[in-house]
Amino acid sequence: MLHPLIVDPDYLIKCIENDEELKKIKELLLEFKSHWEDLFILIDDKEENLLTKYKKILSEYGHQNPELKIILDYLTKSQKTKRVNLNKKFKSFSDIKNFLISKEVNNIVEIPNYFTKNFINKKECTGDSFLIEMKYSDLIDKITSITRFSKKVYLIDPMIPYHLTNINLQYGYQHQNFVSNIKNMSTDSENLYVHSLNILIKKIYETNFFKEDLKICIMTTIEHSKIKHFFSNIINEINKWTAFNKAKRERKDHFIIYKKNKKEDIYSTLVVNGKKVSLLQKKTNETNEEFEIRILKGKCLKTINEHEILKEIKNWQLIGEFIEKCIMQCTQHENANVVPVFVDVRDHHPDKIMDKTKPKDTIYRRSIVADDLDCSLQVRKGLDLFQADSPNKLRYDEEYIIRLNCSPQEKERSRAIVKRPKFEAKKIIYN
Repeated sequence: MLHPLIVDPDYLIKCIENDEELKKIKELLLEFKSHWEDLFILIDDKEENLLTKYKKILSEYGHQNPELKIILDYLTKSQKTKRVNLNKKFKSFSDIKNFLISKEVNNIVEIPNYFTKNFINKKECTGDSFLIEMKYSDLIDKITSITRFSKKVYLIDPMIPYHLTNINLQYGYQHQNFVSNIKNMSTDSENLYVHSLNILIKKIYETNFFKEDLKICIMTTIEHSKIKHFFSNIINEINKWTAFNKAKRERKDHFIIYKKNKKEDIYSTLVVNGKKVSLLQKKTNETNEEFEIRILKGKCLKTINEHEILKEIKNWQLIGEFIEKCIMQCTQHENANVVPVFVDVRDHHPDKIMDKTKPKDTIYRRSIVADDLDCSLQVRKGLDLFQADSPNKLRYDEEYIIRLNCSPQEKERSRAIVKRPKFEAKKIIYN
C-alpha cells in the first residue's frame, strides 16, 4: 500500500532544538528505509508550498543539524521520495490534510500525529495478501492507494482474451476452428472478468485526484500458439481449393491432399456447403442418377466456398481488433462514456530481434501499475478479483493474492508487456 505522507514544516522547525522529536523522524526513516519509495508518497499543493518550506528550512538550519539535513534531503529530493502535487492551492498544511480526509483517503501518514499511532506494518504492506482473508474495502484501499495519484494506470492480464471469448481450442466444439464463429462473451455480466474489470475501472476513476488527465489502459496479449488452430484451418481450406483448381486446369479427375505425415489422400469431389463440385465428368450414356452414384463412390472432401475463405482471412487479420472491441465493450457496463479506458493488445512473446541470450521471458504477470509513479501491485491468479456470490465479495480461491512490487526487478517484470510489439496476426495471401 502506498501511504500519503504530509509533514508539518512547523514541526520540522521544532525538531531543530528538540532531539526527542528529531529522533522519532529518524527512527521512522530507518525503519522504512529499504521500502521508503514503495510505501510513501509526499503530498504537496500545485504551488509546491510545502516543498518550498522544506527547502528553506534545509538552507537555513541544515548546516546546524546533520541529522535534520538527512531528513530534509529525503523530503526534498525526488529520487529518494515519491512526490505528487495536487491540482489545488492550499493556505496551510492542515488544509491539505483536511482535503485528503474529505476525499476519503485512508492511512494518511501525518507527521507528527503518526507517532502516536504507528499503524504501518511493513510486513503486511509488502507481503502477500490472500483475497480469502481480506475485506472488500481493504482490497479497494490497497488498489486505489497506488492509483489515486496516478495519471497513467495499466491493468495488465495476458489471459483476458481467453475469458471474454471462446477463442481457445477447448471451445472447438463451438467455433469449429472458424474465426467467424468466435463468440464475444463480454456482455455476460456474470463473467468474473466482466464483473471485476468494471469494478476496478469504476473505483480507480472515482478515487482519482486527476480525473481530467487520467488514462486507464487494459493491456493483454495474444499468444500465436493458442490461436494457430484458426490459422491452420484457413490454410487447409485454401489448400483444398488450390489442389482442386490445379487438377481442374490439368483436366485430371482427382486431386491430392497431403497430410502432415506426407501421406496422400486422393479426392475427386469437393462438398461445398452441401453442394458437390466434382472433377468427374458425366459420360454421354450415363444418367444423372448413375453419375451421382459414381461421384458418391469416389472420395468427397468437405470445404467452404471461396467467398467464405476470403471472409475467414479478413476476420483472421482483424482478430486483434476483435479482441480489443470485446474488452472495450465489457468495460462499458457501468462506465459508459464516463471513464477514459483504452485497450492495448500485444504479442505474448518478445520480439524475435531481442537478445536471444537472455532467459525465456513470457508474459504471465498480472498487475495493476501506476506507471508515472513507478508503483505496481502483482495480482494472482488474474484481474478477476471480485466475485459477487462469495462471503467477502472477492475471489474465494486460495490461489488469489495481491502484493506490492518492491524491487526494481519486480516492477520491471510487471510492466514488461509494455515493451512487447503490438499483436499482428500472421499474413495469409490467397489469390
